[in-house]
Amino acid sequence: MKDIDSIFRDVENLSPDQYTHQLDVAGNRILPVLQAFSQAGYNGSQIFASLVIGATVADGELDEAEYKVFGNILDEFFGRHLTLAESRRVLDSTRQSSEKLKQSIDSLIDSLLQHGFEDTWFDMIYFCLLLCAVDGRVSPKEREWIKELIRNR
Repeated sequence: MKDIDSIFRDVENLSPDQYTHQLDVAGNRILPVLQAFSQAGYNGSQIFASLVIGATVADGELDEAEYKVFGNILDEFFGRHLTLAESRRVLDSTRQSSEKLKQSIDSLIDSLLQHGFEDTWFDMIYFCLLLCAVDGRVSPKEREWIKELIRNR
């Protein structure tokens, strides 16, 4: 397996078409897991939204590129349309709970392992990495979060 810094560089160097393809592939790999969790009584949509929000707040910033991709998901999660400025305010207000959100994503990955989804934990982390890289870069804070998710396995 490649070292994580090489994976960061590879993701940052994806063309827009390659990025879209990788996000689609990773999303399709984790979708059955989210469906399985939904059937077990969890809310798969909220889990997905938590992944998106976790990746968005990992570096503490929501830029326009992230908003263009994730705006609709944030709207659905919060139950109303949010402008970029409103989204930033909402995410700023969740910043205090961002550590808790990161821990819940970490716990989700632990649950994958406990429920027989051993092959999916890296897919989930890679999906989070792709979400972090929506703006074409993986910030130092985002890198640290992804490394932390991997280290905790």
